[in-house]
Amino acid sequence: MLNISSPVGGRVAQAIGLAATTFAWPEAKFQPFTRRAAIVSENEKLRREIKLLNLELISAQARIEALKTLEQELGQTGEINNSLVAGKIILKTGYFSFDNFFLDQGKTGSSTLIKPGQLVITGPNILLGEIIAVYSQTAKAKLYSAAGRKTAVRIGNKNIPALAEGLGGGNYLVNLPSASLVLHNDLVRTEKNGQEYILGVVGTVRKNEETPFQKIYIKPPVNIYELRYAAIIVR
Repeated sequence: MLNISSPVGGRVAQAIGLAATTFAWPEAKFQPFTRRAAIVSENEKLRREIKLLNLELISAQARIEALKTLEQELGQTGEINNSLVAGKIILKTGYFSFDNFFLDQGKTGSSTLIKPGQLVITGPNILLGEIIAVYSQTAKAKLYSAAGRKTAVRIGNKNIPALAEGLGGGNYLVNLPSASLVLHNDLVRTEKNGQEYILGVVGTVRKNEETPFQKIYIKPPVNIYELRYAAIIVR
C-alpha cells in the first residue's frame, strides 16, 4: 500500500490531483463555446422559420390579389370569398397540351374544400373545366374541350341547342342543320349545377352544299395559354 505521507507517496498523490485538475479543465473551458454553438443553431432555425413565414405571407398576399382580380372579372362581391378558391396556374409536363393543367391549391391550408368534380372558371363567368385530382399542394384540372368530350350547349341569341365535341386546346366542333342561323362571334353557353356559363364563341362556320349540315367551330373566349389564375367553385 502506498504511503502518501512518504516523499514518494506525496509526489504520486500530487501528480494524481494535478491530472484530475488538468482533465476537468477543458470541459470547463469549452462549456461557453458549446452554449454559443447551441445559440447559433437556434438562431439559424429561427431565421429559417421567419423566411418560411415571409414566403407564406407573400403567397397569401398574392392569392388575395388574385381573388380580387377574379372578383372584379366575375362582377361579384362578398359571396365569392366563400364560394371560390383562387389558384395560380402552374407549369407542368404537358401543360394544356393534353387539356390538363394544375393549380397551386391542394389538400393543405385553406383549400381543404377542393374535391374532384368541382368546376374551374375564370372571368367573366367563363367555364374552363373541372378538377379531376387533388394532391398535397396542387389540384389537377381538365378542360371541357378535351378531345372527344361532349358538352350540351346553346348557341347565340336564339339559344340553338347543340352538342359540342372537344377538339383540344379550348376548341370545340358542333354539327348543325344548314338552316340553323349561327353567326360569327355568337356566344356558346352551357349550364352546370343550375348556373349558366360561357363556354366559347363561334369562330368559323363551314357549310357544305353536298350535305344538309354545317360545321361550327367554337374557339375559347380567352387565350387559355396566357391565363395566370383560375378559380375553383367549392360551394
